[in-house]
Amino acid sequence: MDELEFSQQLLQFSKEFNFLPKNWKLVANVKSDERLRSKLISLDNYDSFELEIKVNEQYVSIENFELGIQLDIAIAPPRNNSVFFANDLNDLIEHTSLINPPKNIVLINEGYVSWLNDSKPSTKVEAFFTAQRLIQDLIAIEVLELDRKDELVLTSSGSKLSLAKNLSETVFVQNANEIILGSSNIIKIFKDKLHENDKKRVLRAVLKNSLTGCDKEKRLSHFFAHCSEIATVFSNNYELFVSEFSFDNELEKLMEQKRNYSAKLNSLLASIQGKILAIPLSLILAFGQMKSKPEDSPLLVNTGIWIAAIIFSIIMFFLLRSHNTALEAISKEILTKSKRFKVELANLYSEVQSVFESLAKQSKINFIMIRFLTALIFIGILSTTITYAYITPEINEIFASLKTKIVSFVLFLVSS
Repeated sequence: MDELEFSQQLLQFSKEFNFLPKNWKLVANVKSDERLRSKLISLDNYDSFELEIKVNEQYVSIENFELGIQLDIAIAPPRNNSVFFANDLNDLIEHTSLINPPKNIVLINEGYVSWLNDSKPSTKVEAFFTAQRLIQDLIAIEVLELDRKDELVLTSSGSKLSLAKNLSETVFVQNANEIILGSSNIIKIFKDKLHENDKKRVLRAVLKNSLTGCDKEKRLSHFFAHCSEIATVFSNNYELFVSEFSFDNELEKLMEQKRNYSAKLNSLLASIQGKILAIPLSLILAFGQMKSKPEDSPLLVNTGIWIAAIIFSIIMFFLLRSHNTALEAISKEILTKSKRFKVELANLYSEVQSVFESLAKQSKINFIMIRFLTALIFIGILSTTITYAYITPEINEIFASLKTKIVSFVLFLVSS
């Protein structure tokens, strides 16, 4: 029989014969019979079973007591790390370790048995178990430490605070919901491993600020009594840290991207500015090179110049279209970045709004320049074609003949 099986039998026996807790024992005054003797013998088979039977204040053995008489029976239930029988929560707090609690617990007055699925702890007992788990978790993630004296120690900003493990049932009766809610909120934040070291640092600072004004003996009770409040401050401070951390990172990235965007926009603008000079100069050169005298072969020369001007204009047009596509991509990227920043860090967007507005203005100027140059190209093609037709005698004659035929055709239509 293992200790858990023995404990289960002992529970059934104590309920059947109405045993009550007294100090650290279970006691009862019962009338002896064979059924009682049989059950006591069965329990006595367990090596660590401690039993006292008295008749008129005299000790008797299981085999020797008479039947039909009143017996004073005292049983010492297990009180160790495997199974611990406690009279009530105060008894459990006083005689067990907060850091290394027993694996199985019986609270006699509460009627709570930890290994039975249908046995539910009261709110105050649940709060105590929650507090135990919280302390164990805080030690595991190194927010709290255990010193050589097995005392809890909080280290923050180079200073240490000791937390004496002095607790009473009152703490868990008065602050049950506070403990359950606060503990849940603290542990929930640590489930995400992101910024784990910073979370520890923030929580240590919050605990230090909350516990510094308390006596060593009252710090742990104060922590549990204000657990929900501490959890809220911790959550707020961590969110503030994340906001500042994210903002600094995003701002640094944004400024780097602004420099990249500005460099790209300036490069486009410089390229466009070069074309602003190239287009009119090419037109002036084209006009200046055209011939009108028959001995200069105007048809051949002017046609070559006109074709060269058309090819140049087409090349310039496609270059401008390429610049326009690049500019649209940059502008879209800037707009996307602005929207994401506005959604994710809405409270801080006003501080970087000018950056996005500056980039938008640069993009707008570039778009205007591209449209202006595109219009200039079409004007150039049109003016070059008109000049070519006017200066070149052969082309001029063709247009004059065509004009005469058109006029004659119109007059014919009118007269008919």
